[in-house]
Amino acid sequence: MILASSTLGALAACRQALSLGLDVSGSVDRVEYVQQINGVAAALNDPEVQKAFLSMPDARVRLHVYEWAGSASKRVLIPWQEIASAEDLVSVAERLLQTD
Repeated sequence: MILASSTLGALAACRQALSLGLDVSGSVDRVEYVQQINGVAAALNDPEVQKAFLSMPDARVRLHVYEWAGSASKRVLIPWQEIASAEDLVSVAERLLQTD
């Protein structure tokens, strides 16, 4: 019983950690970059995606978004953030759309 209780505590802390990497290497042009940003933002604003993120209020999802162009080149766009509401997802989407 103690093990089950400890496991539930860990689940409550973080159900899932989702790190999204956007390719910004030389093979990606400006149009493709904008498509990536717009696609992720649209997904985060989608009611079904929001429902999935928020389906377990006591075991939240943490989200992180970064750009990469190889092992030595990466930039964090959204540092690890706990998602507690649809407003959190909308805020992340808005910040992504303002990325340059």
